[in-house]
Amino acid sequence: MSGAFGTWAFGGAGIGPGTFLNLCQLAATECGVANSLAVQSALPTVSGATGSLGRIVNWVGDGWRDLQMDRDDWVWMRSSVLLGGGVTFPTVAAQASYPLGT
Repeated sequence: MSGAFGTWAFGGAGIGPGTFLNLCQLAATECGVANSLAVQSALPTVSGATGSLGRIVNWVGDGWRDLQMDRDDWVWMRSSVLLGGGVTFPTVAAQASYPLGT
């Protein structure tokens, strides 16, 4: 994929799969805040990021939310439509996905 953040296929520039953290790391690299080799150690997590990296995390978060809230007709983004009334469930650290319930 090629775009505003250069060429990457969920992991270009040596950065892992396309997660929120990886988007923040890629944005930091593309903005020149940290080089592609140092960004993973400079920004190992988005939690508690400060300074320039904190601002990048906030900007990526704003864009992430804007994209998710952009369309009312994206029913696949609404759990209440898919699962009838919305759901809550406990999450597990380091578990990225969960199967849909019945």
